[in-house]
Order: sequence, then C-alpha cells, then structure tokens
Amino acid sequence: MTDSPIIEVRQVTKIYRRFTGIRGFFLKNRLRENLPTTHLALDSISFSVFKGESFGIIGANGSGKSTLLRLLAGITVPTAGEVIVRGRVVPLLELGAGFHPLLTGRENIFLNAQILGMNRSQTEAVFDQIVAFSGLEECIDNPVVTYSSGMYVRLGFAVAVHANPDIFIVDEVLAVGDEEFQRKCARRIGELKEQRKTIIFVSHDLGMVNNLCDRVILLAHGKMVARRTPRETIEYYLRQIGHSKGIHTCCKDKIETVFNHGRLAIFADGRELTAPDGATLSVRAMEQEHSSTGTEWHVTTKSDAACVAEGAMFRLPIVQKWQLEIEGGRLVWRILFECSQDVVVQTIKAVIHLRSFYERWIYGDHEGLFPKISPEDSTWSTVVSPEESSDETAALPVENEGLPALRFQMKTNQPYWHVLWCNSDYAAGSRVLVSQVRFPESQFSLTKGEHEIMTVVIQPEGDISLLRSSLRQRWYRGGFDLGRFRARFQRGSLRLFSSEQELTKEAGAYFTMLIQGLWHDSPQLKWDITCQSENSIEATGESRRFPLKLVWTMSLVPDGLHCKIRAQVSRPLEIDEVNFSICLRPEYGNWNTDFETGAFGDFHTDSTQWRHLNRLYEPGSLIRASSEGYPTVTLRVYALEHMRYCMTALNTDYRLQARVIQAFCASTVSKIRLEVGEHILFEGVISLG
Repeated sequence: MTDSPIIEVRQVTKIYRRFTGIRGFFLKNRLRENLPTTHLALDSISFSVFKGESFGIIGANGSGKSTLLRLLAGITVPTAGEVIVRGRVVPLLELGAGFHPLLTGRENIFLNAQILGMNRSQTEAVFDQIVAFSGLEECIDNPVVTYSSGMYVRLGFAVAVHANPDIFIVDEVLAVGDEEFQRKCARRIGELKEQRKTIIFVSHDLGMVNNLCDRVILLAHGKMVARRTPRETIEYYLRQIGHSKGIHTCCKDKIETVFNHGRLAIFADGRELTAPDGATLSVRAMEQEHSSTGTEWHVTTKSDAACVAEGAMFRLPIVQKWQLEIEGGRLVWRILFECSQDVVVQTIKAVIHLRSFYERWIYGDHEGLFPKISPEDSTWSTVVSPEESSDETAALPVENEGLPALRFQMKTNQPYWHVLWCNSDYAAGSRVLVSQVRFPESQFSLTKGEHEIMTVVIQPEGDISLLRSSLRQRWYRGGFDLGRFRARFQRGSLRLFSSEQELTKEAGAYFTMLIQGLWHDSPQLKWDITCQSENSIEATGESRRFPLKLVWTMSLVPDGLHCKIRAQVSRPLEIDEVNFSICLRPEYGNWNTDFETGAFGDFHTDSTQWRHLNRLYEPGSLIRASSEGYPTVTLRVYALEHMRYCMTALNTDYRLQARVIQAFCASTVSKIRLEVGEHILFEGVISLG
C-alpha cells in the first residue's frame, strides 16, 4: 500500500428528507401541515482506503452501508463533509442494473460495459472471458427477459469483474447464486486482490469478510465503529446481534460495553477484554442451572453511558435487574432480583470470562500465573480458591500487549459469599472470575420482594505497580499481622492465616444468635469498619431484621487476638441462644476442652446436619483444635456475669467438610433478655500455638 489514500471520506454526514404519507410528499410546497422530517443515514463518518487494500463494511440492515457505498460510487452526494475518490470505480451495488430485458445477453454485455466506462474495443477483448465466466454460452444470444434471476446475477458479475477497475465496490453479491458460482466469485475477487485492485466489500457473510479484508469498519445507526483487526470488529458486531429491545451499548471514558440479552461484553480503547462468553449471571435452583442468557430481556432505561435491563426468568419467579453505568473510568454492574414469591435457590454466580492474554492474577496479598490451558482440559479448573474471600482482585495482561490491567471490586450484603479464579476448558480458552453467593440448604433463600444481590465494579488500570500497591494496602484494612500468623476481619467474619495458607474455612470465626426461631449469623449483617489503628479494629454490623447492632472490638494482646462483641439494642429483645464459632480446615484432627478430649473423625457421606462430638456440656473457658500439619487454634472465653458459655466441638455436614470449635450460651429456663442499651455478649482470645 502507498502512503497516498485512493479514497478519503472526511466527516461525511448524509441526511434524507422524509415525508409523512404520499399526500404530504406531493403537496409539501403548498401545505405546511405535513412538515418533512429527516433521517440521519450517516453521522460524521471519516476513514481512508489505500491502493491495493481490501476494506470491509459490516452492519445490520438500515445501518447506513448502502448509503455509504452510493457516496463512494458517486451515485449521491453527502449532506456535509467530503468524499474524494482517486481512480475509476466499478460498483456492484445491484447486479444487472442497466440490463435491457428485450436485448440479448450479448447486447447487454456491451451496454453494461459501456456504463461501467469501457469502450467497445476493450469489451471485445474480454468478451469471451465474460461469457465463459458467466457460463451462459448457450443462451448468450437470447433476450435476458428469458433469463432466471440467477442468470442475471452471473452475467452482471461477469461484466463487472472484467471491467478492469481501480476500485471495485461489492455489495452483498456473493450471497446470491448457487454454491459453485459463489466459489467462482470468491476466487475472482481473490485474483483482483492479488492484482492490487482496491476492493470495498460489504457482506453479511462475516467469515468471508474476515478472510478477505485487511480492515473492517462497523456501521451502527449511521455511526462508525472501528477496531484494531477485522476479527475484533466482527466480534464486536456479533455482540450486538439480536432483538433490539434487549441490546444496548454504553460508551464513556474509553470504556465501552455491549449488553446483549443477559450477556455483557466489555471493551477498553476499542479492544475487547472479555472472551466471547462475556459476563453472565447464573442461578442454581432445584439442581438446575438457570443462565441470564436464557432469560427474556428488555432494556427499560438507556443513555450513552448507562442502562437498566430487566429479564424475567422462564422457570423461576425472579426478574433480574441489571443496572450498568460507566462513571469515573470504571464500569459499575449492579444486580438486583425481584421475586414474585418466596423461592429457594442454592447459588447465584456472576461469571466474567476474560481473554487468555490475561496471564496473571492478584488476589488478596498473593499474585500468580494462570496455568496454560491445554487441549486435554475438558473441564474448568480452579486457579485461586475462595479461602481468603477477598472482595478485590485483579487480572494482569501479557506485557507489551498494550492492554490495561483489570481491577475487580465485589460488594454484597449477602452471607456465604466468595470469589475465585478459574481456567475454562480448552474450547472456551478463557480466564474466569466467579463471584458467588451460596445459600445453606437449611435456609429459605429469597423471600418475596426486591433483593440486592451484588455489585461488581470493573476498572481498567494502566499502572500495574500502583495497582499492586493499592490492592495490598486495602487487603490489610481490617487485618492484623501477628508475626506467626495473620487475621483479617471482613463483613462479620474473622479469618485466620498461617504463612500462605488459611486455617479457617467457610464463614471463618463468626457470631450467631437464635432469635424468634431464626439463626442470625454475623455475616448477614451490614458491616462497616468504624475505627482502625495498628493494633485494634472496631466494626459495626447492623441487622436488617431485628432492632440491634453488633459492635466487634478486636485488639492484639500478648497471647493472641482479643475479641469483644457488644449488642446495641434499640428496643427490648429476647434471644434463645448465642454462640461464637471458628470453622477450620478438615485437616484438624483432634480437639479438647476443659473437661474432655476427642477426635473429629470422618465426615459422614449422608450427613446433612452439623454434629456435636463432645458428651459434656458444662460451663467452661477453653476449647482447642490441633493438627500435625497446622498450628493449634485455641479459643479462651472470659466469664460474663449474665452469660455462661459451654464449649463444644462439631463436624459440619458432608458438603462443607469443616471442623468447628464453638462457645455457646443457651437459655435453659428463660430467654436471654436484652433491654434497650448496650450489652456485652462475648469476650475471649483466639491464639495459635
């Protein structure tokens, strides 16, 4: 290709006048009652095409493709802007246009060739080639009125491709005719490309566009979208194919998203960051997966940088509501459910598929490489387990790719929530971030009404060093460094770490109250860290069901981490039982209290309930879990005047497979009554030995 473009399109706009009805068209100069309206076919289109380049134009019907080709062919002129064409153009906009039905095929060849700019001697020189290419030797002297539509197409294409143009404009002609003729057309266009003819190619055959074109632009509602490669432009277009009521594109601050019927594609600086599967939502209920892509969607509110989409699930009484907004250089994806009746679900997962050029992950204060996805990988594999339950993570691209790192922040008030990274199978070939809420089998999941499920914030980052530093600083918010081990408080759960491994599992260390027959776990509250220093943290969790707040105060002491839990009650409240539990890894094998010692033993495959292992339930102050491969975890409880704690060891159900050491206080004669004010419910020390 030369430096001088053979075609230049500069800020071209094309507006058509449109009148309401035939009567308004004919009487527009007399009557002002039917004022003309306008249709914006093209809106400020600019591009250049160089000699010898194959340039593709794609888009949905009505996007402005044919209008643009008419401008390039000189059939019409722009309303604004400029079109410069340097060379002879042969447009194949409508094959057979200009044929006279009463003339023979031979006569129409000369007529059509002259229209395309050839003189008689030039036509005679290629006449035999035209006839041979069309395959109409036997009927070339018959009137074309006797030709079928396929014969019309073959003859028109044959004349055009032998007209020796500088610029060849092809509009959807390879989709007509039989298969053999289509192959012949494709070969001929390939020959023109080898001869360094400039080709402008429009087709809905995206495979042909990808194979033939050096560059591709997409027209959408008269606007132009360009991507770095034909494949990237085509893939962007594919994200937008579907019924328009369930599709919307948001664009701001170099971030672009395409919502398409329950699937979200994400772009930055014109490059797609998500894999073809995009970002979706999955609900598991009644042992079946229900995907957001199998939901009937409507975009109810839309703007350039935001939209709201609602999708009614076919098999569940749930309407999903996605609120998408690009603001401050980041995408905020808020997910809500509207339940028309009570419904039991097992899990809700936001699943984000990223392209495989993201090669590293950051999770908490850890960083690592994604394993290579090989042809033998037929299932997903977990790369980073959810044991740390970080609410922020990041994916880092291959160096020198010119791509941004991606920072993800997940926010939810739902309990039993975690995040993990996976590799997909070989066919999908993507990195997968899963943000999952899992509901216990014993709990009625979603009641009738609206529920906030989660919010996912996605932010492209250019400075990876700054991103690393920021994530690690935030990770230590709510955390303690105890030398031999670390602890971190997050949303009503305290998690313990030794070296690089987490000792706790599932909900970690948490506080539970039995109120009016309902278990009220501390991770279910709405939490905020209200005060933090180097050696202490205070966090407040507000109940959405009962008139109370829990205040956790945690501080470093010589023998471990001191925890005090206070209840702030706004009106009298009666409690049946409270307990402080620490869920540990299944490798912990033994336990002991003030009174007895035992082994945790095996998990029963048919067990669906947590099982107490001790025999004595006398008030005590100590329980300990030990393992050969992990530090011993000890819970010491301080005596409270109005609370008498007993110590117990438990195995969870077979699905969770966690060991539990627990201090519980149950009402034996009367309920634990809390008057208006503040009450200490628990005080103790967690230590590792």
